[in-house]
Amino acid sequence: MFRVPHRESPRPLAKTEGMSVTISEEETLVYLHDEYVIHRLDELTARIWNLADGSRNMADLVRAAGCSRASVDRCLHTLAEIGLIDASTVGKPLWTRRRILGVAGATAVGTYMPAAATS
Repeated sequence: MFRVPHRESPRPLAKTEGMSVTISEEETLVYLHDEYVIHRLDELTARIWNLADGSRNMADLVRAAGCSRASVDRCLHTLAEIGLIDASTVGKPLWTRRRILGVAGATAVGTYMPAAATS
């Protein structure tokens, strides 16, 4: 019997050096000293950032955050883009631009073709 090799699930790791963090009731502000940039994190993104300590894989993050995998995936990739999570510890996104455009294109062709055939 053929078995697919098990691939280790990524364990996202938040960056914590070279920044100052201010937490209020509505948001978390992260100031990156080297870049002179402030990032505003919403509640869910801040929660994911705090949970991403390198000890949890994606399934553990989803359970701990109490939200969908797609939401955790979106937050992780946002955090990686702004430099608050080591991008090498984040897996591939569930929805890439190419995949979204492919689905949108297939949907558009599927709805356009029958209409064109009836004219």
